[in-house]
Amino acid sequence: MLRFLLRESRTRVVLCGLFSLGSGGANGLLLVIISEVIADQKFFSPPHIAAFFALVIISQILRYAANVTIISLVEKITIKTRLVILDALRESRVDGFEKIGHAGIHNVLTSDCTAISRFIPDMIELVTASITITVCMMYLFFLSRLVFFLVLLTMTLGTLLYLLRQQSAKTNLEQSRSQLDKTYKLVLDFLNGFKELKLNPEKGNDLFCNHIRPGFDQTRKLLVKSSQIVQLNYSLGLTLFFSLLGLVLFYLPHHFPDNITVIPKIAVVVLYLVAPGGQFLYSALQFINLRVAMDNLEALKTLARSEKEEKASDPSLSGTFDDFSVIRLRNISYSYMGSADIPLFTAGPMSIDIQRGKLILITGGNGDGKTTLCKLITGLYFPGKGHIQVDDSLVSSRNIDQYRNLFSAVFNDFYLFERLYGIKPVDSKEVDLWLERFHLSHKLTLDQGIFSSRSLSSGQKRRLALLCALMEKRPILVCDEMTADQEPEFREYFYKIFIPEMKSIGKTIIIITHDDRYFHLADQMVKLNYGVRIDPETAL
Repeated sequence: MLRFLLRESRTRVVLCGLFSLGSGGANGLLLVIISEVIADQKFFSPPHIAAFFALVIISQILRYAANVTIISLVEKITIKTRLVILDALRESRVDGFEKIGHAGIHNVLTSDCTAISRFIPDMIELVTASITITVCMMYLFFLSRLVFFLVLLTMTLGTLLYLLRQQSAKTNLEQSRSQLDKTYKLVLDFLNGFKELKLNPEKGNDLFCNHIRPGFDQTRKLLVKSSQIVQLNYSLGLTLFFSLLGLVLFYLPHHFPDNITVIPKIAVVVLYLVAPGGQFLYSALQFINLRVAMDNLEALKTLARSEKEEKASDPSLSGTFDDFSVIRLRNISYSYMGSADIPLFTAGPMSIDIQRGKLILITGGNGDGKTTLCKLITGLYFPGKGHIQVDDSLVSSRNIDQYRNLFSAVFNDFYLFERLYGIKPVDSKEVDLWLERFHLSHKLTLDQGIFSSRSLSSGQKRRLALLCALMEKRPILVCDEMTADQEPEFREYFYKIFIPEMKSIGKTIIIITHDDRYFHLADQMVKLNYGVRIDPETAL
């Protein structure tokens, strides 16, 4: 955590450390003043009064300065951490992103970032408490070495107690986090399927009462169990401290009468140690939360590095593939792995040649691997076996971004953005033309790169997504079930007019489809059956 903070702002961290050291030192010296005044009854001593109020003011000013300095750093780190996570996700592989899921990413961006930001002010309090304890122990050593070692023994026992039980608390927190991920997935089901649930109350009751509510209840139980462990440690620690205080008050005067004059001072020191000692015990749960949060953050960074580190610069692989003639997929395959690294489904191996300017239709039944094949073709998935070659250049992790730049796609689960991101300048006249041709001009307009509405039918949204893909001006267009929810007129227009027009300007088109009435238009057919290509490559 300290390395993390120092990378963000070394100056602020050092200043906070110095302010905290000063505040802790002033707190410790306050103890000396208080114990001297009580033990020696110097209640009206001007030097003691002046020193007391001076130390109070210095301590609080330095504490205020430390907290104000750290607050701005906390806000900066919280925002930057979220941006780091999102930037890491940009570099991650699609299959890794899909494996984590929206719920897991949401938890990292919210719960884990919050845990990190909450712990930073606690660090300042811990530094202050550490210095206060150090000064107290030095003063205690001066007063009574016996009590010093008893206090040291008490603190050691408390630390060992924490260390022995913290793993159990951490395990419960990790389990609660995993359970929360699962429950948030159900919440996403609730949000995305709200219309269906509203239409079928029994389905909604089942999801809410039998899955979402028990999921949150299980999360709550695990969090409470973890908190109980920490709070028990806290209570046991305070019990040890107050037992020590009882020993000082009731045992030492009887067995060590010669030291009775220092008993009040020792009692004040022990009482003074309760607050900073309690700060350490209070921070135990936050520290465990921090460890879980940092582990989750590091896991996301590792996911991103898995692709980013492979993209080491290589001058021989620079440039683009825009002038390609043929893309060759040779014996490519991809497997979805189960929990025990056992393949649940494998697409391939298969070999396909994609000629520039041709229409390739991919067909097959549901679950036969058509979308997986498209993700392999577009470079979203890395082949587990085999390779992809553009003309004479082999596609690898180092030039995968240049390869992906060949494709625009409208996937079956496409997302429709409200703005034409990454397209500058936007040709509004061309957008208006396509809006007219796709029968969307009466529904929306484009104003300063932003669509006026996304309240469209599913078919209209798909046509708008196709418009966005066309505006990217890339040489290959991939469509997954483009006409599945379109009226017959648009389906006829798409195959008979749109596709020939795209081919005439040299665009390569790859379409997943079940429209067997238009199979004869294809330059190449690829038919899949449970991940295997079952017909030979044929030019029609």
